[in-house]
Amino acid sequence: MSLGIIFSGQGAQKSKMGLDFYEDPLFAGLLNHASNVSGLNMLKILENKNNELTETVNLQPTLTTLNYGIYRMLKRDIFDMKVSCMAGLSLGEYSALIASNALTFEQGIQLLVDRGKYMQEASNSNAGKMLALIKPKLKEITQICALCKVEIANYNSPKQVVIGGQNLQIEFAKKIIMERKAALRIIELEVSGAFHTSLFSNVQKQLEKRLKDVKFENPQIPVISNTTVEEFQKDSLTAVLSKQVANPTYFEKDIKLMKNTYGLTHIVQIGPGKALSNFVKQMSLGIKTYNISNIKDYRKFLNSYRDINLKGKKNGF
Repeated sequence: MSLGIIFSGQGAQKSKMGLDFYEDPLFAGLLNHASNVSGLNMLKILENKNNELTETVNLQPTLTTLNYGIYRMLKRDIFDMKVSCMAGLSLGEYSALIASNALTFEQGIQLLVDRGKYMQEASNSNAGKMLALIKPKLKEITQICALCKVEIANYNSPKQVVIGGQNLQIEFAKKIIMERKAALRIIELEVSGAFHTSLFSNVQKQLEKRLKDVKFENPQIPVISNTTVEEFQKDSLTAVLSKQVANPTYFEKDIKLMKNTYGLTHIVQIGPGKALSNFVKQMSLGIKTYNISNIKDYRKFLNSYRDINLKGKKNGF
């Protein structure tokens, strides 16, 4: 059977996430190594006693280390685990690219420190917000976005899109959406800026220049881009990753491609939250979903994987 992995991105973070994994020597060693590479105290950031996770410069390398650490544990504990393809939402793509050996872990963490700085600077100088719209009337939302000069930033599932823009324009758009009942519910995301909109066009230029210093390889496991809805290739990684930060993501299309191309039967979301696996469920593609955000989830997934193999079910892994 066919297993896919999807990695959590920015917005899924919460205080003390991942701390229960720190008892595992492999995870602890990786987190300590990442702290040395990045110059950040990642254990302190995960504890979030002083709201360290609200700063994207802290969050991006730390969340990626958490995601990758869980993946490394899986590879250790399920030595015969075969993964058909991977994806991640926005920042989560970097976890997938590191896991697929498109770039080294060290290069990835150093890159994300700089990416986080660029995005933090842009957020500080051009304040913006992002709103998740539940059960949106997409045609009407598109018209409202044009009227209010905001943008659709994420096409997540049949039941959710996210819009972003400058604070005043977003508040104006929110008011009109509520008046016209163009969405069932509106949720403001816990992010520091309007990511994946033209407000980050300058970051796109900075990132393109920085990415030229990274030595990329072809992914050993296919990774599907949120931006192009195609497999990442070595020669296009710089262009696509720089474009990603200022353009919409198409997670729903990613999953449908993964299903149609690789025949996915199971997907496990690695990282905090359950949003991505819930998006998959909303697509009604018949894919069995799992989540690993804490050590309890991790052990449950290991048991599920082993049980299916032992029983030899045709719809197993």
